[in-house]
Amino acid sequence: MENTNIIFFEEYKKLENICRQMYDGNSGVTSYIEDMEDTAISIHLNIRGWDHTLDYLKRVRHIRNQLAHDATFDIELSTQEDIDWVRDFYDKILHTRDPLALRYQMEQPRKNEAKKVHDSSTKQTSQSSQTMPINRTGQGVNEDKFTRMDNQIRHGLEKNKIAGLAMTIFIVLIVVIVLVLLVLVV
Repeated sequence: MENTNIIFFEEYKKLENICRQMYDGNSGVTSYIEDMEDTAISIHLNIRGWDHTLDYLKRVRHIRNQLAHDATFDIELSTQEDIDWVRDFYDKILHTRDPLALRYQMEQPRKNEAKKVHDSSTKQTSQSSQTMPINRTGQGVNEDKFTRMDNQIRHGLEKNKIAGLAMTIFIVLIVVIVLVLLVLVV
């Protein structure tokens, strides 16, 4: 039977390496722990097992440090449960089921909404800076929409001109009829 400390140490090295890849640095698990500690309580309360994971990560890091610095592989510092936990946590990171991945997934909808709002305002700003007509609410108006509105106004004015002309002709006719009647009566 192989020493559990050696197996644990090898499994921990795999975990350390994947965390280093995540953080582009030398202290993988420590960076992961710091990231968890820096996460707002309002977020980590919504992630099941957050506190347990943080505590256990600190525990396995402590065991690893004892093994690495004290070279006490003769005394069983780790258990099969520790080995299984490190393997399981490594697997969670690989499949983005670890607490920080879950935090990221929770934050994405909020960031996407903020990005949509930002993109929308940026788009409006860039459109309006291209001398796009502005409507009364201050938003940019699409060129096609502006052209349609302009055509509708022109069409309305033409209708009004025709109606005005017809009204003028009608009034002139009434005046002429009244004058003719007055001339006939007198």
